[in-house]
Amino acid sequence: MLTCRETVGGSQRIPLLTKKERTTMKQYTFAVPCSLEYEVFAETEEEARKILEKGVYPNGKECSRSDIFCDISDYERASLLEEEEL
Repeated sequence: MLTCRETVGGSQRIPLLTKKERTTMKQYTFAVPCSLEYEVFAETEEEARKILEKGVYPNGKECSRSDIFCDISDYERASLLEEEEL
């Protein structure tokens, strides 16, 4: 059984393992280099970059992420962060 847990955007999928699977499986945590795309509304690029860096507009409203982009090559370049016994 291959199940991924994704924490981007609050989405999580956690596998339900049997007792036998828990004794033979390990949990691997990877860092995958992906791109985030943001839409920022401003009068100039300089202003837009400042808003993006702070993560909020001058009125206090947060910038919202539009999409996350990962392709197969991103997953192929994933770095192992942690290996854990279950």
